This record gives sequence, C-alpha cells and structure tokens, in this order.
Amino acid sequence: MATNVKILLRRGLRNELAGDTLSAGEMGYTTDTNQLYVGVEEAINELRFDPFANAHAVIQSWLDSADCPVSGLTVDEDLVVADIPAGQIDNIITALNTYNQTLVFNSDVATFTVGELLTQYVQKRTVLTSPNVIPNINSITATFDVEGETITASGVTLSALLTTLRANAALKTANVIVEVVGSGAASKLKICKIDGVELNVDFASGHTALGFSQATNTVAAVTGFDVHANGKITASVSGAGITTVTVEVNEYSDYFAYKQEGTGYPYANAPDSTAYFKFGTPSTPDYSALSPAVDTTSITGASDVKIGLFGSKRKNVEVLTEESRNQLFTNQHLKSYSASTGLRSDLYKKELAGTTGTFLSYVAAEATSFFIDYSLKQVGSSITFVRTGTLRMINGVPQSISLAKLTDTNVEVHQDTNTDTIVDANEMSNIVFVAAIDGSDIKVNYTQDANFTTEISYTVKRWTM
Repeated sequence: MATNVKILLRRGLRNELAGDTLSAGEMGYTTDTNQLYVGVEEAINELRFDPFANAHAVIQSWLDSADCPVSGLTVDEDLVVADIPAGQIDNIITALNTYNQTLVFNSDVATFTVGELLTQYVQKRTVLTSPNVIPNINSITATFDVEGETITASGVTLSALLTTLRANAALKTANVIVEVVGSGAASKLKICKIDGVELNVDFASGHTALGFSQATNTVAAVTGFDVHANGKITASVSGAGITTVTVEVNEYSDYFAYKQEGTGYPYANAPDSTAYFKFGTPSTPDYSALSPAVDTTSITGASDVKIGLFGSKRKNVEVLTEESRNQLFTNQHLKSYSASTGLRSDLYKKELAGTTGTFLSYVAAEATSFFIDYSLKQVGSSITFVRTGTLRMINGVPQSISLAKLTDTNVEVHQDTNTDTIVDANEMSNIVFVAAIDGSDIKVNYTQDANFTTEISYTVKRWTM
C-alpha cells in the first residue's frame, strides 16, 4: 500500500525573508504574498535590492556617499551591485544597516569599552494629553493654569496658542514642554513635565475648547528612566580632558538617535534637559553618578537613508509562480508597494528632477532591443500632467554599429486651460526622451521644462539579436 508523505516548507511573512533565512536548497513560502523562494549559496561579490520608490537613484546616491566603505560602485538597472572587491561585501552590508554617531564626553579618565552597548536614558515624564480632539483649531477661547502659570486665550489659533505656551518663561522654569499630537482636525494638546514630578492643569473656563473632559487635571509623579537610544561602541579615544566615543547605531533600532542634552529640545525655548538624561554601559551603569559626573559636550552624526531593508547578499532566488506577478504575467494587474511594506513591487519607479538627466542606463554591449512601457506624472507649479506610453529603442553596438535610436509612442489627456480647443505647448507634458551612446553605456536621457518634476513607473523588456 502506498504511503503519502506531506512535506512542509518553511513559511512566514515576505518582510521576514532576509538574506540568511533559507539554507542553500531550502524552500520558503511567504504566507502574505504567496511567493515561493529557494535558498542558494550566498554571493561573495554581489548585492541585490528589492525595488522601492526611486530605488536606483537612492541606492546610487548612497554608493557615492562617504557612508559606503567602497568607492566607485554602480547599481545597474536591475538593482544589482556587482563586482564588489573581495572581502568588502560584509563591510557594505554593515554600512547599509547602521550609521555612526560621535559623542564627546567631558572626561579623559572614564572608561568606554569597545564592543559594549552604550545606552542613553531619559527621565520618565509626567504626560497629560487632551482626551478629545480640539473642536476648533482656528478659534480657541480658554483660561487655564499650568503649574500655577495662568494662560488666557481669546479666539486664537492653536498654532498661536502653542507659540505662547512655548515662549512662557515660567513654564520653562517649571520644566514644562508643550506639543501638539496629530494635525488639522485630529489635533490634541500634549503637556509634559520632563522632570517627572506631578503635573497640574486647571481650567477657569474653556476646557472643552482644548479637548479636555474636565476642568481639573492632575497627573501623579513618576520615577525612573526609559531607554532613549543605544548603540555599540566601536572606538574610544581620550584627549585633553575629553573622550571621543564612536557608536554604531542600527538603522532599524526601536530607539531614536542620541540627543545632546541641554536647551533646545524638542524646540528652541524648551527647558534645559541636562539633568534628565544619563549614559550607561554594562560596566558603568550610570556615568552621571561618577565623581565628577561624566556627561556629553557634543553629539554629531545622524541616520542616513534606510535602504538596508531592501538590500542583501544574493542568498535566495524566487521560484516562478503565478503570485510572482513578474513580467511573464503582464496581462495581470501590476502593483507598486510602499517601501515600508517590504513587499516587492512589479513596477520600477523613479523621480526625474531638473531640466536634464538620465532615465535609464545599460551596458551597451548587452542588448540591442529595448521595450519600456511606462506611465508618468509630471508636476509643475500650477498644473499636473499624466501620460502613458512605450519607448522602443534599438542599439547597434552589439553589431559593431555605434548608433542608437528611440521612438516614444504615448497618449495623454489634453488639458485645454484656455478653452480654445487648440493643443498649446503648455497644455501637454513636456518631458522628452532620447537615446544616447555614452562610452560603454547606452542611455535613455530626458529633458523637461524648468520647475517640473516627473514621477515615472515602468517595466522593461530587452534582448540581443
């Protein structure tokens, strides 16, 4: 009698499929996008990126930046970075997913051990947020006390009231900061004490005008600290009375970047927060408790473009299935996903800015025939155009003919802005594509009028005769 055996594959969400999820030969099924992948031996000199909005330009900009540890790399139109020098691919992956911050501490004797986690803690705050949205942000009338300081508003906008509260010296002295949560009709008022002590907001009138359910509002004091930021110490150099510490911060950390203590956070007139931040490591839990106290004098460096989510060493390939929705299934509906979803889009997307530039670039010797289906939105200061079309390009380089030609067959709706039924030049999109051979590359260049920006989505088919 035959025995039926059920073979189950590794499964999970598409955005959980990282470069090292599948072993070579192992298959994985994505339960949210119905795609099938098989693991392969990792590439030692090649990075592959999933498409996201304006991916080519964003990736190339990062490759050209000081954050990339290898100079001269180029991403091709398939979003692959090839020919990476030996031994450098891991350095690039690390740089993609992290950024460095430099912290200068006011001590040359405090110990900061390379490899330890440096954590910045922030005092827990007493927080009062209006339970309801503000009913009319354009005309607020109320009289209320915040920590004993009386504020009177008579038919003012929310932004004007916020400016008044933030400029109030007595509130600053009381360690009170004021912010708005939400925007427009969803706005709420948020009042905090950065020192964590009891917070009192009492209304003589108009509490509903600011979204509060009752006139008397008290928030009990809180104690302790929360983690504000952390990162791995990669360097520590002592100088004259200072120590300069370099920290590697993960781009996708749950916490924000380190903040320099003192005034100006989160806005110019905010109270001095120096006493309400502290640093610690596993070896030294609280640097502010040392004698004398050790604290920062400056913090520099910030997050760069978060593209590490989409790039990895090639370690899996997608098995062709109906749900792959690649160009083999162009009769199906193509989709473009937001970069934050981690899903692979069917369409490439770019933003073309300036009056001239390059739309696409390929190695000229690789293909003779190009068919680029596209749709675009061109936005000017007072008008928006939409257009769809097909670029047909022939390249003679593979046949030793150093010539190229392009035609653009397109259609768009005529916007008759002056109602004269005549198609004027300023009533249709003005972006023009041309083919050009540039060194070893064949390019699709563009020109457009000044003060216009074009967002273009496209698919490409190409082959060599």
